[in-house]
Amino acid sequence: MWSVDLNRRFLLFFFLLLGHCGCINHVYGISNNLIFDEHVEMHKVVKEDSRNGYTTYFFNGENSYMSLPLLHSDDFTFITWIQPFDLVNKNMSIAGIPSRFWFRTTPMRTLQLTQPGLVDNNTAICDMDSYGWSQVAMVVSKHSTRVYFNGVVVDSFKVKSPKNKIIDSHRFIIGKDSWKDHFHGKMRGIELYDRALNDDEVKQQYRPMVSSFPYVDNLVAVFPYFHYQGGFYDGRKMEQSSLRKEKDSLRGDYILFDKSSSYAKIDPLKVDREITASMWISPQRDEKKYDALVSVGHAFAFRVNPRGALLFTIPQIRDFASKRNLIKNNEWQHVAFSFKEGVGGKIYYNGIVVKTFEWEAYKDVPKYLEIGSSAWNDSYIGAIDDLLIWNRLLTSNEIKKVYRQSASTLESTFYVGSTRPRYIFALIVLLMFLGIIKVRKVQKDSIATLDNEQCERYNEQLLMVVRENLKNTSFTVNDFARDVGVSRTRLYQMTHDCFQVSPKVFIRNLRLDRAALLLETTDEPIYNILFDVGFESRASFNKSFKGRFLATPSEYRMQKRSC
Repeated sequence: MWSVDLNRRFLLFFFLLLGHCGCINHVYGISNNLIFDEHVEMHKVVKEDSRNGYTTYFFNGENSYMSLPLLHSDDFTFITWIQPFDLVNKNMSIAGIPSRFWFRTTPMRTLQLTQPGLVDNNTAICDMDSYGWSQVAMVVSKHSTRVYFNGVVVDSFKVKSPKNKIIDSHRFIIGKDSWKDHFHGKMRGIELYDRALNDDEVKQQYRPMVSSFPYVDNLVAVFPYFHYQGGFYDGRKMEQSSLRKEKDSLRGDYILFDKSSSYAKIDPLKVDREITASMWISPQRDEKKYDALVSVGHAFAFRVNPRGALLFTIPQIRDFASKRNLIKNNEWQHVAFSFKEGVGGKIYYNGIVVKTFEWEAYKDVPKYLEIGSSAWNDSYIGAIDDLLIWNRLLTSNEIKKVYRQSASTLESTFYVGSTRPRYIFALIVLLMFLGIIKVRKVQKDSIATLDNEQCERYNEQLLMVVRENLKNTSFTVNDFARDVGVSRTRLYQMTHDCFQVSPKVFIRNLRLDRAALLLETTDEPIYNILFDVGFESRASFNKSFKGRFLATPSEYRMQKRSC
């Protein structure tokens, strides 16, 4: 009896486990109304592994395509994610049925539903980007065909009936059409249903995919090159001059730009309209000149101006600057920007947005990456580490996570919605259920209260660890316990018995005390002080400061100056 129950339990949890970790991954959909991949014929299509559980297919733009059996239903839904490489150069066929219709992209960044010999139906301009991932879908029914872009209906067309009735020998083709407009790029998450999905169902297929893209998707350049074998992330060689490899205790290996002639260059850079750049810098600034961090041809440049502000420059148009005195000499700090031509962008300092700007102009110019120099003969003297370039926009939360990680851990840890933690969790649950791992309740240890002599011995260590991490916005109680060399329980007892506060409050109070000292003794702007003591926003800093000192930072400074 036990063995039967065990088998049933094992099978139940085994399939639950597979579902959680993404091992049950039907390339052509996730419901019972679909065609599975064993029916697919592939011609010159290259399968690529995907870190988020979705297989990626590369189409070479010349003779790659897929062929599936024609659906027996007049109603059907086709959904896929596309990464087009030749978006602005030619029409590219996504999918279709010969003699009936073709679903295509156009150089005008529209989606097109073409009926051979009848009509070309174009949607409004979509926010598509060469090299960027977008979800497209068409829902075909007897009455109309709806076209979707990123989960939203962008147009609806009435499809005319073909002169000849479709016969069963016809196939559903992905990646080419009757005019040999082959698709050049990548597809993933391809789904074909034998019914017409409604709006909510299409939207449901969009959301999970967005949340599961890994950070390394669309990463096109990494510098210094020694963080990855083979040079830049996509394997291309770079041009460089007067660069020195150095090492320190904080960053490990980094690159030093120690001459006005120091630079690195990659040409061309695989970007279209969207770009995100993230880097660590330790500048040796000359306060009379501009420092070039990175520039992309004559399209734009990311610089530091003589007043210590981060500057995003669009040539002959405008400079967008952060607060002054932000960048410090001979100190490691993280800077980043995200920018979309025709829309605008954001500038980041230590994971925090310090400037948001809008710009509707678009400059279609050749794009190449320069590091430490620009087209205006600006140079950079100082150190650079972990420069990462994406041809997509990262969100503010993604930038913050990149700031807290390093390039050397990208491959293994930079995942959004990764299936690995769920896999581990499901595996532990399974093992617990089968009795392989036993969980028992442990009584809380009775730990004696620390006396004054013990507190005096621990005080210096506790204060030193926190003071060394005041600028580290990601410093947590777990980090605190690790650096002190005790468990969280023991750390709580130490701060509670010696300072009558929890570890979290202990860290916050030391940050605020340091801020109060800087407000009283320096003229440093409040905006800079909050970053110096590890706060991430003005609102949070003001609230915490007033809770401790019964005055806002501005009021506190005025009170101390008037005494």
